[in-house]
Parts: sequence; C-alpha cells; structure tokens
Amino acid sequence: MDSGTLIREYLLLGLRFDRIEEGYVDSFTGDPALREAVASEPAPDPADLAKQADRLLAELPGVPRTNGAAGFDDARADYLGAHLRALSCAGRKFAGQPVGFVDEVEAYFDVQISKGDPDRYADAHARLDEALGGTGALAERMAAYRGAEEIPPERLEECIHAFSSALRDRVRAEFPLPERETINYEVVTDKPWSGFN
Repeated sequence: MDSGTLIREYLLLGLRFDRIEEGYVDSFTGDPALREAVASEPAPDPADLAKQADRLLAELPGVPRTNGAAGFDDARADYLGAHLRALSCAGRKFAGQPVGFVDEVEAYFDVQISKGDPDRYADAHARLDEALGGTGALAERMAAYRGAEEIPPERLEECIHAFSSALRDRVRAEFPLPERETINYEVVTDKPWSGFN
C-alpha cells in the first residue's frame, strides 16, 4: 500500500469512529468529500473498525521510509502506528470486547504501566495526610479539598466571562489588542471532552 492510500484509509477510519460516537473526531479540516463518503456508508460495526485499524497497522511497515513526500519518515510512521493501535483498542471496546486496564493504557497512550513500590505510595499518602490536615479518611479529605476548588455549573459562564475580561486587561497592558472584539462562549455538557477551543 502506498503512503497516500494508507493516509486516506486512516482518515476514513477515524471518521467512521465519529459515526459511532459523535465528537470522537473533534476537528476535521480535511477533504469534505471524505466525511460525505463516510456519512453515506451503512452504520459502521466497531469490531470491523478494529480489524481495519489492525490491517492498516500491518501495512505500515511496507510503506517506504523516506525523507520525502513519497513515504513516511520514522517519526510519521511511529505517529500513525500509535494512532492505529489506539483506534484498534477503541473499536474493541466499542464492540464490547473486554480490554484490560493495562492494555488499554498502553494502546491509548503508548505507555507501559506496572505497579509501583508500595513504600513510595505509603510515603506519598503520609505527605498528603500531613499537607491536608484534619481527620478522617484521606480519600474523603482529598475529595473535599478538590471539591472546594470546583465552580458550580450554574456559575461557570459568569466565571469564564470574568476570567476572560481580566485576562484581556492583563494582555492589553503588554500587547496591542483590537479595540473591539467578540468572543462567544458556549457552555455545554455531556461531551466526550472537557474543554475545547
């Protein structure tokens, strides 16, 4: 498979995941015809998507490694490989196949994790216990500490506008900004991301 075909198939694969979970692809600035082609396909099967990712991953070593546009340099090939492994895992999870936590972390983040030294954890807990003070279970005190920093959802938009205004004043003191500008904020819930643009 040549590099152009592999990239096209990779893009189509990602767009198919967006049909399974809207918002999976949070931004696509590529050829609109690709999105239109995927939109006209039958609904994708997650298990098939996992197989497609595995097939593309198997093709990756056969694409010439070059410094030019005809192939992939090592960094690009590694990047695509990491994404294809993550998409394969996502397809299996969407299909309801069991994926262990350690395997999931490795597939999504390209990191191998293992249990750490229990003494280091105990030391960290002791230091947190001392820093937080108070009494009761450490987990409950940690949750209370973090909860004190949360902004109630009904006040979030007000806080975003106040922060934006203060930031604008601070930046304007150092850099020229337009006299008039418009920024629109939209507070949403139930999205697969915590913040965007």
